[in-house]
Amino acid sequence: MSASSTRPSSEAHAPWNLRRLAARIGGDMTLVQGAGGNISVKTDKTLWIKASGTWLAKAMSESIFSAVALDCVRARIALGQADPASAELLDISPHGLRPSIETGLHALMPHAVVMHLHSVDAIALGVCEDGMARLSHRLEGLAWAWVSYVQPGQPLTEAIRQALGHAAVDVLVLANHGVVLGAESVASARLLLDNLVRRLRQGPHQSQSPAPAANLEKLRKLGQNTLYDPAPHPRLHAMATDLRQFAIATAGTLYPDHAVFLGPAAIELRSGQLISTLIAERAHAGLGPPKLLLVPEAGVLIRNDLSAGELAMLECLALVLSRIPQDASVRYLADTDVKALLSWDAEKYRRHLDQQQELPSLHHRAHSLP
Repeated sequence: MSASSTRPSSEAHAPWNLRRLAARIGGDMTLVQGAGGNISVKTDKTLWIKASGTWLAKAMSESIFSAVALDCVRARIALGQADPASAELLDISPHGLRPSIETGLHALMPHAVVMHLHSVDAIALGVCEDGMARLSHRLEGLAWAWVSYVQPGQPLTEAIRQALGHAAVDVLVLANHGVVLGAESVASARLLLDNLVRRLRQGPHQSQSPAPAANLEKLRKLGQNTLYDPAPHPRLHAMATDLRQFAIATAGTLYPDHAVFLGPAAIELRSGQLISTLIAERAHAGLGPPKLLLVPEAGVLIRNDLSAGELAMLECLALVLSRIPQDASVRYLADTDVKALLSWDAEKYRRHLDQQQELPSLHHRAHSLP
C-alpha cells in the first residue's frame, strides 16, 4: 500500500493558485483562525493538503502544504485506519511537515478542491439546537448536507463518508465545528465560497445593539501584579459585558478549537474573588491558570503569555458569540468530547507547533477583528 517505492526524490510545492486562495482565506478572520481550517487539491494521484499546525495565511510566504499518495490514503480509509495519511507522505513534501489530521476527509471528498473552514457564521448557526432548520432556507438551491458533531479525524471522515453515500453534495455543514466545501477547480471553489459566505450572513446577528463598554480601570486593577491584562479589543470584552454572550461563554465548549486552544468553558472571576485565589483553587484541582477570565459587566482579562494561535482563537470565540441568534437554544460539546480532544496526540502536536509561532503585537491584534 505504501507509495515509498515510487516517491520522487526532490521537493515540490502545491499549485500557485491554490496557495493564493489559501492565503486569501487565511487572511479572513471570519473564515479561519490561526492554524485552523484547511484546503487541498488533487493532482493526478497526489493530494496536496495544508500540513498540521500551519497557517493558511502564510501560504504565499512559507511552505505549508504536504503531499500524500491519494489512492493509498483512500485504501487506508476503507480499512478504517485512524491515521490514513502519515505512512503515505511523499518525498516531494517540504521537510518536517506532517499531513493534516483531516487528510482523510479531504481524500474522501470526490472534488478536486476541498476547503474545510471554521467560518464563524457557520459555527454560530451550527451550535444552535435547530441549526439545520435555520440553515435550510439560507442554503436552498445548494447541494448541501448536515453532519452531526463527531470528533475530528477518523470519526469525522466516517461521518462524511456516510453523508456522501446518500447524495452528491458540495457543502457539508458540520455541527459545532464548521463547514466543508468541494469544487472542481480553484476558481469554482472561490465562487462557491463567496456564494456560501453571502448566504450564511443573511439575517441579523445576535446583538441588536452594541454591548456595554468595558470597565478598563476595574480590569487593570484586578489584573495588577498577575498574569492577566485587559483584552486588547473592545469586541473581546462583549463576551463579559453582554449578558447573553457571558451566559453562553461560561456554560460550556462550543467547538473543537475552542477546547483545544482556550480550554473548556470560559471562567468567571466572581465579585470579590482575587485572581490569586482562583489560580490557587485550580492548582489544588490539578488545573492551570485559565487562558481568559470573564469579569461580569466589566470585561475580559487574558493571560499575558497567550500564543498567536490562542489570541486568534479568542477572537474567533468573540465573533461566534456575537453571531449566535438571540432566540436560539445552544448545543455544547459533551464533556467526553472535550476530554477526547484535549488528550488526542494530534491536537497536542498542533498546540506544540502553536507555541513556536511568532506572536503578533497587541496593536496588530487589536485591529484585526472585522
